[in-house]
Amino acid sequence: MLEIIAYVTMVLDHIGKVLLNDSLLLRGIGRISLPLFTYFIVRGVKFTTNYNKYCARLLAVAIISQPIYMKLFDINCLNICFTLLLCALILKTITASGLSFIKKCIILQGILIIMVAIEFEYELYALLLALTFGLLNEKVVWILLHCTVTILFIYIFQYPPIQILSMIGTILVCIKPYDTWIHANRKYRAKYLIYPLHMLILLLITELLS
Repeated sequence: MLEIIAYVTMVLDHIGKVLLNDSLLLRGIGRISLPLFTYFIVRGVKFTTNYNKYCARLLAVAIISQPIYMKLFDINCLNICFTLLLCALILKTITASGLSFIKKCIILQGILIIMVAIEFEYELYALLLALTFGLLNEKVVWILLHCTVTILFIYIFQYPPIQILSMIGTILVCIKPYDTWIHANRKYRAKYLIYPLHMLILLLITELLS
């Protein structure tokens, strides 16, 4: 159910942005999707049977989606799949038992340099959510930290006030834990294509309407 909510709210967000002149209602609904997808990444890193293949799928979707993403939204930053991939790399590095502290610091420093040098969609915001979900166990703390981070980003980085609605995503995660792990099942892997396909459809619609 959480995955359905994540994908539906994401698609509605993009419809509101592209086809309905930044519809405040749909864009507000769309804020729910990011914490859900970030939580799925945390679960993916923890439970996937093959971490390398998991990251490879994320990278493939990110690369396939990038030209569509740039054309559709007229934007030059890297899409959210790249951001989620970096979150997965950082979480894996932090929690890896086979890496020394020095190696972890070197890897993390390299990833952070990349994030500073290249613009990613939601970059630091998504990373802070991933670290919250991945390193802390208390769900009340998840809500409090998410609320704090969101307010700071609204006032410091000029995120739109509707970003506060992303709290609904974290609340949903706390109410309905994502216990059934389906990402490792082959028959569900086609869902990764929802991201580039829905943007491609929207791009075709905008081209037809223009």
